[in-house]
Amino acid sequence: MGSDPIRAIIELVTNADDAYARDGYQGDASILIRVQRRRERPHVIEILDRASGMSTEQVEQRLARAGGRNSGFEAGQDVRGLLGRGAKDVAHFGPVQWVTVRDELRTTFSLDLTSPDDATGWIEGPERPADKRSRRSGTAVTMEVQKRFSLPMPDKLRGSLTRHYALRPILRNRKGRDVKLDTGSGAKKLTYHEPSGDLLEDSTVVPIDGYAGQTATITLSRAPESIDDGEDREYWHHSLLIQSGSAAYDVFSAGRYRSGHHASLLGHFFGTVDVPGISELIREHDRLEELSEEPPSSNPIRLIKRDRSGLVARRDHPFVDALYKAVEQVLEPHVERLRKELQSAAGQNVGEELQRRLNEAGRVISKCLRDEVASEGGGQDGSNPPLGLSMVPSTRIVPPSTRASVTVRYRSRDAQQTPVARVSFREFDQEDPRTGTLALEQRTNGYFSKSISLEPRPDGSTTGLTVSLDNDAVSGEVRWEETDADSVDRLQFEHAHNTVGEGGLRRLRLLAPFDLIEDEDDPPTVTISGASSITMPESPTVFRADVRRQCLMSVITVRGQGLGSKAKLTALAAGEPADAHIEVRSAGVAGFVPKIEEHDNDLRAWMVPEEGKIVLNAKHPALSRYLGHSRDGWPGQNSAPFKSMLAELISATAVRSVLTARHRQPLDVNDLLHEYETHFSKLVPQLHRALVTEAELRVASA
Repeated sequence: MGSDPIRAIIELVTNADDAYARDGYQGDASILIRVQRRRERPHVIEILDRASGMSTEQVEQRLARAGGRNSGFEAGQDVRGLLGRGAKDVAHFGPVQWVTVRDELRTTFSLDLTSPDDATGWIEGPERPADKRSRRSGTAVTMEVQKRFSLPMPDKLRGSLTRHYALRPILRNRKGRDVKLDTGSGAKKLTYHEPSGDLLEDSTVVPIDGYAGQTATITLSRAPESIDDGEDREYWHHSLLIQSGSAAYDVFSAGRYRSGHHASLLGHFFGTVDVPGISELIREHDRLEELSEEPPSSNPIRLIKRDRSGLVARRDHPFVDALYKAVEQVLEPHVERLRKELQSAAGQNVGEELQRRLNEAGRVISKCLRDEVASEGGGQDGSNPPLGLSMVPSTRIVPPSTRASVTVRYRSRDAQQTPVARVSFREFDQEDPRTGTLALEQRTNGYFSKSISLEPRPDGSTTGLTVSLDNDAVSGEVRWEETDADSVDRLQFEHAHNTVGEGGLRRLRLLAPFDLIEDEDDPPTVTISGASSITMPESPTVFRADVRRQCLMSVITVRGQGLGSKAKLTALAAGEPADAHIEVRSAGVAGFVPKIEEHDNDLRAWMVPEEGKIVLNAKHPALSRYLGHSRDGWPGQNSAPFKSMLAELISATAVRSVLTARHRQPLDVNDLLHEYETHFSKLVPQLHRALVTEAELRVASA
């Protein structure tokens, strides 16, 4: 359940919706959410329905037992099912009471997890209420939200509930199934407002590869403008809602659509993906788990994350991977069409081949900026690796079922060809190690490195690593185990030293013990000192509960400008201070991309850090001579002379940015020229390789 009470509301509303569906209820099938905010005492949330209620025996089966398959989902009914864990998990936020009436008999079930000893639950009833009105069937759930959890204000709460993907199937014009919210000023209907746009795919059915008979039915529309308003994925208006029957399980955001340019293009599309196979595979896995039988490779784990935040990762379940590929197959032609339209509308004529080269140049230039600004020595941590072979870190502990990686580095006094190391992997419980080779890659500062990625392992697993090269060898190990979060006994930032990408945002977490802050709704005061280019565009948030660390947490957002700039944040809460240091570095390997644009000025090229780009002015005579005119589609864009000139121009622009960020004070001209030439000579060969292929050179010289 995390720290957001909205999850509990959604859980109880979907349970009420399932109750109507399970009973085939006819008539008024409304659901009421009643919220009472209280300053000194826990907030109260009530969820009321008028379904058929539960008998005492059903209460005992569905609520008092853990892990039972008795929601009706396992029998094929169009309801949701979480192995009996769903409703009971809401007690994470505070004491909960169910009062349910069936056949004019009332049963009460109370659950309290706040007891220091353990969970306490008890059943009262059945009893026949004296008041005839009280005999009406239905269920009322009353939940107390402890003060360490933050409950959104009424307008924010209403907005979140109307947008959350899990409630969307319920709120979509379902006759008689109204959901109403009463925050103290009367009950008002919650309505999901569909975006408007042009229908592109009308119930297109596509097969899910590897799963005979399984299909996805896709309905896709395109909005006139992007409808991505920056909300978290759970509250997106855009993208595709993945559902199975009446249950919504996720919002599509995978592969190239997770970030970057394709993610922004996805903001123009919306629709649904109906996948009956999701419910079928969940039922199959639950049945086998209940029988303690081994699941098949086609359905190795439960499709839904335990925290109800969506489908499991596509790398962890073949069905999710196959489903996403089917969705991408339908979505990508429309996204590509939009990309070309936007490109044309912007007056850009960069073809796919040149754009690919420019993207590669961007990766090279961003890596250079990150390394050079970090330190004179050039390593990301401010120093070159030691001579010889090294492994970073030599011991790594990661949570179970997560991917792990270590980095192998090699530095030699003598220049040589790309070295190839031999790697030995030994599992803790196996005699014979696995072996392989690792081709190290040359880095900007004269050393070689490569990361080794290890697949997720279960809790308690250990993998030993031995890497050898020539007469040198290093060893290390990776362990998969649960670790307790460090206790928080004072006001402190999660990290004392932080970096922020040039032109980007960074959210810092300020932690406080529960007994330090009397009112969780009071934000901390935060001041910033140092470089004026580092700012706080948003005020600190109020304190909220961090369940994992068992403390309170507030989020502070900073924006970084000016490579190499430094600043210090000082937070004050309940009279206690805490400091955090900030440094602006390059936005990362893909932080800067060269863009060819037309501008009416005398500059050939310049950097725009806040937009993550290097602008190349197509109207400047030095470029237009080779590039041609935009009305002709920039005909010279793929010529070797033009791309060779770009390599020189981008190198000069990037090095100028490095030196500007590094030297705030005047420097002797000879020293400055020497440093410029040193950086330029390292960078320009890499950009020539990125922009001009060997084949193009052979053609140009023929």
